[in-house]
Amino acid sequence: DHSSHSQEQEGAEEKNSPEPPSSSPKDTSGRTDEVRSTEVSPPLTFDVASLLNFDPSTIGESLVTESPPMTPTTDVTSKLEEIAKQLEAPIEKLVVACHLGFLREDVLAATSRIASRNNQPALKEEITKECVAANQFKADLDDNSEEARLKASRQALDAKRMKITNEIKRLEEELSQVDAAILANDAGVKMLVDNKQKLSISLKASIARIRELNKGLIVGFDEPDRQIINSVDE
Repeated sequence: DHSSHSQEQEGAEEKNSPEPPSSSPKDTSGRTDEVRSTEVSPPLTFDVASLLNFDPSTIGESLVTESPPMTPTTDVTSKLEEIAKQLEAPIEKLVVACHLGFLREDVLAATSRIASRNNQPALKEEITKECVAANQFKADLDDNSEEARLKASRQALDAKRMKITNEIKRLEEELSQVDAAILANDAGVKMLVDNKQKLSISLKASIARIRELNKGLIVGFDEPDRQIINSVDE
């Protein structure tokens, strides 16, 4: 009897004991996922490429710029929703508030981008001016007329220089011949001067000899001497 009474008491305690918590508590918040349909307006575009008369890739350039990475809000949202499913309704409201806090920077950035897209006429005007300037630069870069003119001018100058060079060579050869003739002429002049000096010396020697010989020369008429001789004979 005592053992049967103990078994009945244990059975009563098991019935009155609380059930263990489920590993996946029920969602009592009554929250349902709603799909909101929103109309997507066409994106605001500004076709910069259409303002250019050439493809920038032909000069190794590109108009594509890297956009800053967007904040991965999808992962944050999904994680917060999973946490919210495990909590009571009042806590879920707190999670939504936290979620909005996380998204504040994204919302501000998105708002700033929208404002910038709708308020940038000055930037578009500057881009247009730069495209006009780029088109002119590219046209000037592709214009080879001046290069062709300069090449033709260089060829003409080279031909003229060659002609002058050949003329200079001819004149140098002629000048060399004239220089040789001048040297020969100078040699002749020197030889002539030397000969004249020798002739002058010979002339002086001859005059001295004549002067010496002239001392023995008796000049005058024979008649006076004959008269002297005849007067003696008489």
